[in-house]
Amino acid sequence: MKRGLIYILLFLAGADLGAQSITIRDRSNFKPIKDVFVYSKDMQATSLSDSIGRLDLRTFDGHDTLIFQHPSFERLYLHRDSLVPQSSLFLSRIFHKIQTIEIKEHRWREYQVDAAHHILSIDSKTAALENPQTGADLLATSGQVYVQKSQMGGGSPMIRGFSANRVLLVLDDIRVNNAIFRSGNLQNAIMIDPLNIDETKVIFGPGSAIYGSDALGAVMSFRTMSPKIDTNKNITASIFGRWSSANNEKTIHSYIGFNKGKFASLTNFTISDYDGLKMGSNGPDDYLRKEYIERINGIDSIISNPNPQRQLFTNYQQINFSQKLLMQLTKKSQIQYTLYFTTSSNIPRYDRLIETRDDTLRNAEWYYGPQKLNMHTLKYSLTNGTKAFDSLQFSAAYQAYTESRHDRRFQSNNLRHRTENLDVITGNLSLIKNFDGNISLYYGAETNLNEIKSKGESEDITEGSIEEINSRYPESTWNSFAAYASLIKKTLKATYQGSIRYNFIHINAIFDTLIFPYPFAKATLDFGSLSGGIGANFKLTESLNIFSNFSSGFRAPNIDDLGKIFDSEPGNVVVPNDELKPENSYNLELGLKLKNEVSNLQFGFYTTYLDNAIVTRDFSLSGADSIIYDGELSRVQALQNATFAYIYGGYLSFKQEILQHLSVGANINYQKGFEQIEDQTFDELRHIAPTFGDLRLTYSKERIMCQLSTRFMETLEFKNMAESEKTKSHLFAKDGNGDPHSPAWFIINFNSNIQVYKNLKMGLSVENIFDRRYRTYSSGISAPGRNFICSLKWTF
Repeated sequence: MKRGLIYILLFLAGADLGAQSITIRDRSNFKPIKDVFVYSKDMQATSLSDSIGRLDLRTFDGHDTLIFQHPSFERLYLHRDSLVPQSSLFLSRIFHKIQTIEIKEHRWREYQVDAAHHILSIDSKTAALENPQTGADLLATSGQVYVQKSQMGGGSPMIRGFSANRVLLVLDDIRVNNAIFRSGNLQNAIMIDPLNIDETKVIFGPGSAIYGSDALGAVMSFRTMSPKIDTNKNITASIFGRWSSANNEKTIHSYIGFNKGKFASLTNFTISDYDGLKMGSNGPDDYLRKEYIERINGIDSIISNPNPQRQLFTNYQQINFSQKLLMQLTKKSQIQYTLYFTTSSNIPRYDRLIETRDDTLRNAEWYYGPQKLNMHTLKYSLTNGTKAFDSLQFSAAYQAYTESRHDRRFQSNNLRHRTENLDVITGNLSLIKNFDGNISLYYGAETNLNEIKSKGESEDITEGSIEEINSRYPESTWNSFAAYASLIKKTLKATYQGSIRYNFIHINAIFDTLIFPYPFAKATLDFGSLSGGIGANFKLTESLNIFSNFSSGFRAPNIDDLGKIFDSEPGNVVVPNDELKPENSYNLELGLKLKNEVSNLQFGFYTTYLDNAIVTRDFSLSGADSIIYDGELSRVQALQNATFAYIYGGYLSFKQEILQHLSVGANINYQKGFEQIEDQTFDELRHIAPTFGDLRLTYSKERIMCQLSTRFMETLEFKNMAESEKTKSHLFAKDGNGDPHSPAWFIINFNSNIQVYKNLKMGLSVENIFDRRYRTYSSGISAPGRNFICSLKWTF
């Protein structure tokens, strides 16, 4: 009888505990977590979850904020009243990285709270919610980077008034910028596979002291997924599929990881197919694709487009593949090999296909050939401390890069082909030494060797004959050698940083004067550049920091500056100039950072002065100011160190948790910039984006994450446009006076990610809900109209 009574009492006690408890689970696999230490903020009440993850809430009655802590999971702060009995609470696992992995992926580690400058970080979870199609789209989703597009297979970031070869693209700590990165808008960001990116960092402002030439406006650093040693599973794999309605995108991505003992491998593969892009239905008629050129019976004919919202000749395909092999040699050393391969199909240059002359379409064909990058990287990391260093990393990389341009004028039989092949070898040695007093020295050396082969051909498409024409670039080499150092000191209340770098550049180019009357047969340039910076970050409270920095950057002339010949726009031809020297930027920035459990705020102001700016100006060739180029009388121009420019701006970025699972965030970016022109007056800088930003409302709980957002841009009126942009009327809408301008726009998007099953995730999104017809500033292609996106990801 007594034993039965005891059983009844135990059962009732257990039932009461179940009714007043929650179960703490692992967010990644939904398994219960035992031994989670939970305590009240005043430490007056504490408890541990039991063997099945259960926690008795009665211990914390009368208390406000509770803190959940476990060595393998992220710390969580919650209000007691927000916890519902008999529900589950999910914790996110911490993936610990040994120091060598951290050094391997980021040349100098940058902690966003302690850094003396503004850093944007986009993690894989945020990227998965936004579902970007390309690396350029990934940057644009941040709300802090403006992206221009000349065609669908493109995307040129515009950051703080700089773009193209004045911002630096870095992949797994290897610079992607090469000796033929041009000053016009680029499409190289599409070589980055967003489905293979673990984290993206944008370090705003000059970064030349760390990364060398080209880092004037920002460094965009992409870190791809890496193999892991000592994980719970020997084999991990995933397959992902996505469809988008606006361009009928079909994307398949898969990866497989293997690890055993001291060896790990990770393979990634993505293939994408994009059809013609459809623009929105509500907006300026100037953007409509009303006609196109089709060759019928050997004759170019202008055809009316039956669906003007469909942007004909925007389709292309993309393939990305990567293979990483990691070997742990000892407890303190490892070596990793990476193959990264990407290629595209032909990519139509849409803005050239809508360009007109005398109110008639100018180009029957204009497309980029397959853009190929084949990159091999070997990295060795060591954390066995010596007197000279505590950590060491050596990396060597080889890149084989190919790009080409193909164009034919309306009613012409000559299709021009210009092809460039580059071989790039990079070597980098980075060391870290820590001293007493929280002082760290980062130092090293780097070399970057570029060899360029270029050829030009003209094909008669009726007869099939081919003749040699002048190539875009001379046969040339561009070589860089550098040494750098940075010192960081941390105290309880401040972090101080100082850095310096010396670069020596050697350029050699040989011109074929038999094909084109170049003013010289050979050009050799040698010059050095010194850059650096100082900064400080002061900790005012536990969560509030202010920072300031002064830094300099440089961009050495490359082969695209020195040696190319091309038609920049109708009636103008740009020719080589062997008297170029580096351009230098000087930047001052002041900002504030606030970060705690519920708030994340950054805002700041900056100003930049660009000296010896390389710009296009009128020139002469053998005393002539005009020449016949490709059958057309063209004014001679050249890139020259002809002016200076200044830029100023500000930014605001915040995210605020307003309820337990609900947060609001916003980004707004303002910039203005001017360059001195030939008559000593000032003109707007071409790559200054109008004020832009976004506003987001995000809900995240257990298996679902969804976001309602708006993206926007203010109007850029005709009078505030750069003179070089005013002549490109085919890119812009017309204002009431018939002048080109870039009208304001905003769109509303809805994105969601749902954990349907423990191994299955589904993404459902609607972008541009109200089907706005718009173009981002200076773009040649209109943005997608209403776009339905569906994706599925199965992990096993």
